[in-house]
Amino acid sequence: MSKSKSQKANQTAKQYVLAPTETDAGVFWLNSLTEVFFRDQVLEHLFRKMEKENVLAWYSNIHGRNDKGVDFLLVVNSDFGQRIIGVQAKSKEVTRAGSGSNLSALQIKQECEGAMKHEFDVQKNKARLDNIELWCSSNITEDAEKEFNASGDNLKIQVKKASQIFSLVEKFAPDLLKKIPQCALASFVRDKRNPPPKKIKLLGCELHPKKHFLEPTFSKHSYGSAAGIQKTNSGLRRNAATVSIGDILFSNEHALVTAPELSGKTYLLEHIECLIAEAQAVPIVLHKDDFADGKITSIYSLVSKKLGFYSAHDIEELVKNVRLFLLVDDIDLLSDETRQVLFSQNAEQLKVIATTTRSINCPSSVEAVYMTGVNLGSVTKFLRGLDAKLADSKAFIDRAHSFISRTLATSGLPSNPFTISMMLAECQNSPQKFSTPTMGRLIERFVEMQLGSHSDNTIQVDFETKREFLTKLGGRRNSEFTLKEFKRELVKFIEGGSHPHTVDDFLLDLNHSGVFIFDGEKVRWSHPALKQYYWVKNLVKHDNLNPILEKLRKEYNLTLAALTGSQMQNGGKAIEVLVKELDKIKLPTPKVLLEVVKDSDILDLLRSDEAEEQLLSRLEQDGLGADESKERNPIISLAEYNLGGTEEFPGKTVEGQTGQTDDIANMATEGHLDAKASAELKRRLEPLMSKMAESKLHIAFNLASLLVNARNTKTATKQDCVRHILKAQQFMGHWFQDLIEAFFAESKKAKFDAIGARVFTQLMLTDRMIGDPFLVNVFKKMLGQAKSDEETLMLLDLLLGCGEDDYQLVVEKLRKIVSPELIVPFYLRVTVLYFFRFHRDKDRKALRELLKTIRRNTKSIRLLPVTT
Repeated sequence: MSKSKSQKANQTAKQYVLAPTETDAGVFWLNSLTEVFFRDQVLEHLFRKMEKENVLAWYSNIHGRNDKGVDFLLVVNSDFGQRIIGVQAKSKEVTRAGSGSNLSALQIKQECEGAMKHEFDVQKNKARLDNIELWCSSNITEDAEKEFNASGDNLKIQVKKASQIFSLVEKFAPDLLKKIPQCALASFVRDKRNPPPKKIKLLGCELHPKKHFLEPTFSKHSYGSAAGIQKTNSGLRRNAATVSIGDILFSNEHALVTAPELSGKTYLLEHIECLIAEAQAVPIVLHKDDFADGKITSIYSLVSKKLGFYSAHDIEELVKNVRLFLLVDDIDLLSDETRQVLFSQNAEQLKVIATTTRSINCPSSVEAVYMTGVNLGSVTKFLRGLDAKLADSKAFIDRAHSFISRTLATSGLPSNPFTISMMLAECQNSPQKFSTPTMGRLIERFVEMQLGSHSDNTIQVDFETKREFLTKLGGRRNSEFTLKEFKRELVKFIEGGSHPHTVDDFLLDLNHSGVFIFDGEKVRWSHPALKQYYWVKNLVKHDNLNPILEKLRKEYNLTLAALTGSQMQNGGKAIEVLVKELDKIKLPTPKVLLEVVKDSDILDLLRSDEAEEQLLSRLEQDGLGADESKERNPIISLAEYNLGGTEEFPGKTVEGQTGQTDDIANMATEGHLDAKASAELKRRLEPLMSKMAESKLHIAFNLASLLVNARNTKTATKQDCVRHILKAQQFMGHWFQDLIEAFFAESKKAKFDAIGARVFTQLMLTDRMIGDPFLVNVFKKMLGQAKSDEETLMLLDLLLGCGEDDYQLVVEKLRKIVSPELIVPFYLRVTVLYFFRFHRDKDRKALRELLKTIRRNTKSIRLLPVTT
C-alpha cells in the first residue's frame, strides 16, 4: 500500500456534530477512530506525554512483534514501586461472544491469559507482565465487561473505556484536543455558556451576562407608532404586541432589534449568547471590525475565522447538523450589501440576530422588534442574582423599586437595562441603609461612563477636557447645532484653552460617546436631561438662580428641580422661594364621619377572608414579579376592596341602603347623562377644577425633587420644606375626596371610602416624592411636632418605607389616633410593605407583629389578620 493510501486509511471522516460536553465530544471522536489511528497516533502521543510527566517510567509500542495480542508495554510509577502493564488497543465494539462486526471478549481474554505467561523485552531485560489492560475507543457491552472480571478467575483484566481514555488525554495531552474539531466546538460552546464576569462592577459585584440581567420589554411596534393603537368596540386601546426573548431566539426567522442609544444592546447580545449556548446551539458575536471595510465575501469564511478550528467548507457542512447564530452588534454600521448577504442565509441553519440604533431597510422575512423599556418586575431577581446577602439587606429591594421609578420619572431618562443598572450601581448600601445618589451624580456618572476616563487607551481626548467643553456648550440656549456650528464651538474651545487636541480628535470621541447624536449635518444632545444638566451647572456656578426659579414657579419640571438641588447642594435659597408660593395653600377642615360609621356596616377593612387572601396573594405576586406582563398599583387593590368592589368581589351593601349611588352617579359611570344631570354634575365639578388650577401644586412636586437632591441643606430648612410638601399632599388628597363625593353625592358609604382612598393616596404619593433615607432624621424630628393625625400618619409611613424598624414608636403614635377612616388605609399600607419585603424573614416577622398590634389596639374596627 502506498504512503498516501496508508495515511487515508488511518484518517477518519470528519464528523459535524455538537456534543453536550467536551467529554461527550471526546468520546464521540474516539468512537469514530480506526484502530491504526487510535493506536499509533492517539495512544502513542498520550504515552509519550505521560512519560514526560513521570507517570510512566518507560513505554514501547510492540504491535506486530509477537502473537500475544499486546500492543504496548508500560512501566508505571506508583507509590508501591514500578509495575509492568501490557495494553491491548481496540477500536471496535466488544461483546461477550463477538460477531462479524464485533470483537469477542472470550477471545480477547484467551489472548490476555497467554500474554501473562509470556516473557517480554522490558528495558533490555526479560520480564513478565504484572497485569494486562484493555484500552477500547469504542463501546464495551456490560456482559463483556463482566467476563473480563468474572469471579473465580485468577486474571482480572482492567478495562479503560473511551471516557476514561479521553480524561487522560485532557489531563496529559491537551494539545491534542486542538486538533479535534468536535472537542474544540464543544469547548467553544461551553465557554459561551459560562463566560467570565465582566470587569464592570454593580453594587460591589462583577456583572455576569448570564446571571445578572435586567429583562427588557420588546414590542413589534416602535414606541409611539400609530400601529401600536388598536380599535375595539369600546374605542381605541394600546396594542401591546409584546415579544419575549424566547420568541426572538428560537423562531425560524432572522431578527432585528431596534433600540435607542445607551440601551445596553451589546450586553443584551452577550446575554443572548449564553442562552443560545445553553440551548445547545453555536452563538457567534460579530462587530463592525469583523467585516473588512464593512463588507463580506463569504459568510462561511467569516465564521471560520471566528471559530478558528473549522474551514469554510467545514462550516458549510456543520450548519446542516448544528444551528449557528450570528449576533451582529450595530448592523446599521454595515453596508447594504453586507446586510443583504447576512439576511439571505437560511435562518434554520444560520440565524442572524442583529441590533441597530436607527431604522434600516431589511427584508420582510426578518422579524423586526423594538426595545420599549424594562420589566421592573425583574429588578428583584436581578438584585438577588448580584448577591444573596445584598438582596437580603435592610429595605433594599422595595426601596430600589421606588428609587428607580422616581428617578425615571424625574430625569426623563429612557427605561432600559443600561440606565437602570447605572442607577443601582451608584447606590450606597450597608446592612442598615439603602442610600440613593443625587440626580446630578447620576447624570455626571452617566456622562463619565460614556466619554471614558483619561486611563482609557481607546479615546483621543481626556475626560476632564471633554467635560469642560460640555459645560461650556451646555450654557448655550440651543440644544441642536449644525455640524459647522458645532465645529466652530470646538475651535473656540481648543484655541481658548490651548488644548493639544484637534477638532477631529474631539469629533471622533464625541461621535462614539452617545452624549450627542450626529445626524447628517446636524448635531444634537442625545437626551434633554444632559443638556439641562450643564445649563443648570453654569447658572448655579455663577449664582444666577432667577431663570431656574422662574421655570420652577411656572411649570412642572422635576428634572430641572432635581438637577438644581444636586448642583446647589445647599438648596436653602431656592427652597425659601418655592415655600413662599406654597404658603398660599389653605387646608379645609378635616371631615369626620363618625356618625356615618356608627350607623353603618362599613368598618370592615376587607369584605371577606377570601377577599383578603386574594388581595395579599396579588400583592405578593407584585413583589415577586410573578405577573411580569403588567404593573399593578396598590391603590387599584384598595379601590377594588374599599370603593364598592368589582364584579369578582362585589361591595357589601350598607343596611337600609340598596348599595347603589344616586342617579347622577349611576348615569355618570354608565356614560349616559341627560341635560339636567349633566348640568348638576357640572355645577359640582367646576369649583373643584378652579380650586385645583389655582393651587399651583406643581410647585410642591418641584420642591420635593429639589429637596431630595439638595443633601447639604440645613435641617430647619428641610423640616419647613417637608411640612409644606405634606400640606400640599393633604390639599390634593382632600380635592380627590371632594371629587369622589361630587360623583357619589348621596352615598354615605362612598364618603367613608373616599376618605380611605384619599389617605392611602396621600401616603403612597408622599413616599414616592420624598421617601428617601437621607431625610429619615428630619422625619423623626418632625414626628413630635405633627399638628394633625394625618400628618402623623404620613411621617410614620415615610419612616417605615425608608426601612426604620422602631415599631414601638409607630404603635405609641397610632394609639392616639381614633379615626377609623385613617387607621384602615394605614393598615393597608403596612400590609403592602409586608409583602414587598417578603424575602426577609426578620422584617416579615416584625411587620407581622406590628400588624397584629394595630389590630389589637383598634377594637372598633375589624382589621383582618394577614395570612401567608
